[in-house]
Amino acid sequence: FRMIIVALLFVAVLVYCFFINLILGLPPGPPPLPLLGNMLSFQWDLDTVLLGWKARYGRVFTVWLPNPMVVIGDHKLLQEHLVRNGNVYLARRNPAQLLDIWFGGQYGLGFQDNSIVTETRKFALKTLHEVGFGSAALEDSVHNCALEIVTRWRESAGAEVDVTENISKAIGNVVWKVIFGVDLDFDNELVPKFRKLQQDFLPLVGGPLMMALESFPFLRKIDFLFNNHFRRLKAMLDESNAMIEEGIKETEKSFNPDNQAGSYVEAFLKEMRNNEETGNPQGSFHYHQLLASASNLWGAGFDTTVNTLRLCCIELVNHPESQRKLQNEIDEIIGTRVS
Repeated sequence: FRMIIVALLFVAVLVYCFFINLILGLPPGPPPLPLLGNMLSFQWDLDTVLLGWKARYGRVFTVWLPNPMVVIGDHKLLQEHLVRNGNVYLARRNPAQLLDIWFGGQYGLGFQDNSIVTETRKFALKTLHEVGFGSAALEDSVHNCALEIVTRWRESAGAEVDVTENISKAIGNVVWKVIFGVDLDFDNELVPKFRKLQQDFLPLVGGPLMMALESFPFLRKIDFLFNNHFRRLKAMLDESNAMIEEGIKETEKSFNPDNQAGSYVEAFLKEMRNNEETGNPQGSFHYHQLLASASNLWGAGFDTTVNTLRLCCIELVNHPESQRKLQNEIDEIIGTRVS
């Protein structure tokens, strides 16, 4: 009888691992383990893992973390589904445990679909358009940072150059100005400090333990078994939040609600003040959401732009013909003047 039970359990596990996607009508993917899914296969070098699965299972495949997630690994399909039909994908599962560790609740702009996020996301897009895109002041900041980068590269006199260092400083300065309206020194300590902190906490955020926590919240109570993984993560995120709080305080020193907002935080503070003066409840505009949304904009705006420019540098180094084509276009449209 015991042998029969063991055999049935073995068959059940095999059916689950190799046929669960087919049974649920999901795209094919790597066989998931019961309870754990594919989390043990994950590492911080996600591109290697995902590209391997794409080569084996196709452009669209299912990954269990430990709940099923459909991965789209094709640019055209992403355009079709997420850009043209983006609203369909808003109501996705919230990383509630991560947001609780990070901000003390489901605040911010990047993850959840709720009334606070819906309202403040529209507000963020509108505000960034007003204070950022097309702003003469921001254009000057970008131009000055670009000149500083080029000057430093020229002064290297042919020596090996770490392009990430100066690009990070420039992007950090520009993004900080958009969010807080404050100009930083090019060689400020905040940007490299945040970049180092980000490099430390992102692997913990994207690791298998954090994925498991979303399905099994009780794991935080036995954190000591995991070398205090979640406590260490919270300490890093608290340090990151402290930087944002200092930025908000610096903006508040010169904030005047009667003036036109020159940054995202000023616009948010102005909205908070308007609600107070009209006697309306704060609703979506309160300090927790300000902190979380400013943190999202700073982290995402900084990291993604730096990585994109690094990738551009790599592509230009590896493809000299693209360099020549780019230089010819600059010479034809802008000219050969040096400013």
